[in-house]
Amino acid sequence: MPQDNPAEMFVEVDEADQEIGLLARQVAHQDPQRIHRAIYVLVVNSQNQMLFQKRSQTKDLYAGMWSLACAGHVTYGETYQEAAVKELKEELGLTGQLFYVTNILVKTPQETEYCQIYMCKTPDEIKIDPTEIESIQWVEIPAIGQFVKDHPLPPADMEVLRLLLYIT
Repeated sequence: MPQDNPAEMFVEVDEADQEIGLLARQVAHQDPQRIHRAIYVLVVNSQNQMLFQKRSQTKDLYAGMWSLACAGHVTYGETYQEAAVKELKEELGLTGQLFYVTNILVKTPQETEYCQIYMCKTPDEIKIDPTEIESIQWVEIPAIGQFVKDHPLPPADMEVLRLLLYIT
């Protein structure tokens, strides 16, 4: 996949997730007053582990940081679920079944996202996209709190983990 395109168009929404227009990626990542849609997919396995990724150094936000298994934006013309399926395939090469978890509005100093969160229980072999992901690590679910202390995650990822009670 190519590097992040600053002109990529996202769906702009209000705090109730009602569409109000379009928003370029570059603007969305620099103006927290403008809300855009995003997805997160938590990937778990049968060994009670959750997958984390170390973001590529070429990412436009939080380059080189650890984050949840899969995240992305909803681009113009996509649904949340379509974006989740696309990102899961692009970033990790996975085609596993997605389970809807919840919605969350996440405000950070750089951006505001209305997020839909999914879970994927994967039997598939993971094939990372090196332009998106530097490396991956499976973490025992009870050890997630220690993992995020040792490897700080972006603010939105931390909010997702708090909301789902993986950390306090």
